[in-house]
Amino acid sequence: MKRLKVTVYTRDKDYSLALAKGLCMASRGMEIRIAENMNEALMSAEEQGIVLTDICSENLPGVVFLSEDRENDRGVYKRSSVEEIAEAVKDTCLRTYGRYFDPDGAGSMKIYRLRSFSGGTGVTSAAVTLASIFAAEAGKQVLYLNISGPDDYLYYTGADFAKTESKKKFAYAADTGGKVHAERCFTRDKDGVWYLRPDDGENCLLKDTTYDKIIDFLRNSNKFTHVIIDGGKEAYGKDRKDETVITLFRYGALSIPIRFRRLSLPTQQGETTCSRAGTTAVPNTLSQS
Repeated sequence: MKRLKVTVYTRDKDYSLALAKGLCMASRGMEIRIAENMNEALMSAEEQGIVLTDICSENLPGVVFLSEDRENDRGVYKRSSVEEIAEAVKDTCLRTYGRYFDPDGAGSMKIYRLRSFSGGTGVTSAAVTLASIFAAEAGKQVLYLNISGPDDYLYYTGADFAKTESKKKFAYAADTGGKVHAERCFTRDKDGVWYLRPDDGENCLLKDTTYDKIIDFLRNSNKFTHVIIDGGKEAYGKDRKDETVITLFRYGALSIPIRFRRLSLPTQQGETTCSRAGTTAVPNTLSQS
């Protein structure tokens, strides 16, 4: 199991102890320690660790500032839940060291989420094609997953769903953290792509559970190396930090968030600049509407 060193130092020793205990219970893989002073705490950051402190850190790398003010956007509110503080630690780890903290070693699962502003842009055909491309590589276990609208991917795959169980069982397991028999819930087509059984009516996945729970459940299963998400036009909301989001437009371009570099590329609409929080447009070679 991969471990992340987290050091806690606050003015209130009782709070430090309570926070350390809470993080130990809520976050597997975090090695929690309490520092006696700020200098000792900062040594953790020098070892690619994370520091939690309520002392002004001047935005030092690897430091999560615990603010007394809920509206302070420089850090995380000190009275937030342990889960929220743990997420701030993971975010700081990614932002500072460029690595996603994954205690169970399942972080190698790559997530590509395709979406569009409107229907008719070829999201489903692009997602199925991308899944087939990855599945063609030796050793790849690729899952196609539709989280939008009706399950119309039956027209794009020759998979046999006769022996697979209802998608509702998968949604229930993802929502409750239960277990599913992979061989009963998934089936593979001739291209080597895994699919869930299509729903006859309304797609149950985001009705019976949430997107975050689905992805976390798949990560913990350690079954797939790649997950291709067909998001359609409903797949808007807060992007996960561990996924690549691809947006299809009607004029035939993909918009891909790039997090750690800045560049400019010529596009059909002129030059598009990309930064850590921005996007860049590139020609769409997967699908042409």
